[in-house]
Amino acid sequence: MLLDEPTASVDEPGEEHIYELIHRLQDEHNLASIMVSHDLSFVFRYATNVLCLNRQRVCFGAPREALSADVLEKLYGEPMGFYHHDHLKSEPPAVAGG
Repeated sequence: MLLDEPTASVDEPGEEHIYELIHRLQDEHNLASIMVSHDLSFVFRYATNVLCLNRQRVCFGAPREALSADVLEKLYGEPMGFYHHDHLKSEPPAVAGG
C-alpha cells in the first residue's frame, strides 16, 4: 500500500479508526506499506522502520532510534516532541522531545 497523509483533515477519533484499519489490513493480508505522515505518534506506534528527511540530512531506523529527541533535534534544528501512547503494558507512555 502507498499512502500519503491518509488522515489529513480527519479528527482524532477518525484518525485512530483509520490507523487501526491500515494496521489490520497489513496483518490480515500480509501487506507492506509505505506511508508519508507528519503524525509521529502514529509512526512511532506502528512503523517497523522510519525514514526522516530534510533538505540536508536523513535518518533511518527503528522508531525508538529514528524518532528520539536527539535525532529529531539534529535533523530539524530545534527540539521536536510528540506524545506516543504505547499500548504495551510493559512500557509506560512517554513524551519524546522537549
